Amino acid sequence: MADRLDDKGRPWSGDFHRQQILRQRINRIIDGKDVVDIMAAIGTITANMVADLSESEDVALRGIEAHAGDLREVVRARFAAKKAAH
Repeated sequence: MADRLDDKGRPWSGDFHRQQILRQRINRIIDGKDVVDIMAAIGTITANMVADLSESEDVALRGIEAHAGDLREVVRARFAAKKAAH
């Protein structure tokens, strides 16, 4: 199976189609809510999932750090693109 690519041509992590479905569902649920509250709730869910699936605290914390780094990279890239467009 060929790798799915994001809108920048980079390999997509995970199941692109499933992530799009989940993203649409989440967007319907959170419409109009504060972004800080949304991220706090998603962060708690993610931390619990990582803790449940990890073999050790060290592995879990490395996963959380990788996730935070990905979040920062995506946000920076998206805002850089917005600035370049204006």
